[in-house]
Amino acid sequence: MGLFKKEVRPPVTAIKLYGLREPADREALLSSILDSIRSTFGALPVEYDICAPYGIKKGTTVGLKAFQNTLAKRGHDKYYTLSGATSGQFGFNLLLGARVNGTACSTYSELIVWYASDNYSVDFLELVIPLLEPLDAVCGFDIDIPASDNISTETKIKRSVFGSISVDVNHKHLAWLSSVHEGAVRGVFRNNVVNDQQLASLSGNGITVSQTLPNGLHYFHFPNARHIAA
Repeated sequence: MGLFKKEVRPPVTAIKLYGLREPADREALLSSILDSIRSTFGALPVEYDICAPYGIKKGTTVGLKAFQNTLAKRGHDKYYTLSGATSGQFGFNLLLGARVNGTACSTYSELIVWYASDNYSVDFLELVIPLLEPLDAVCGFDIDIPASDNISTETKIKRSVFGSISVDVNHKHLAWLSSVHEGAVRGVFRNNVVNDQQLASLSGNGITVSQTLPNGLHYFHFPNARHIAA
């Protein structure tokens, strides 16, 4: 869900958080995600998708109760992607144990919480702070995604004359992850969560930390940053 949806959605802001290890407790992570979403948007997503060997037809979405019942019955060990969305309004994508092709990064986790930029005003830190430790996050930021681009891959959504869609999936926007503990950054965005090494590498750019965060991370705000997906 959120990866190849057919309906046209509005421009969104996507908060992207990254970890380089398997979360210690997947169930606790999911609970934190849903709590943050409920607190921020006043409701939970309407439809959900689970990518796992659980006998669920690919591309099939279910409601909240069925989503919770499936995980209660099947457990949290084997899924590699979870997502939830209220169409065109807000949602999340959680990717676990993924690999970046062509880099030294063995595996990574990515949590995206997205929302319609014109419809919601979101306190970045209020949403993010409860998620950092459960995800074992190493960094993150927010980025504006045009309606023409896929939220996860940040590549153009191609639509054929017959109504089908396709998305080019590549990892160019994730190449920096393999060197994140050597100070590599993707860029400077409007809201930024960085680790010690990233902060040191940015020290000559006029960056001032405004808050120390859980998991040994730091936050700074850079309102004039170019934060639109390339």
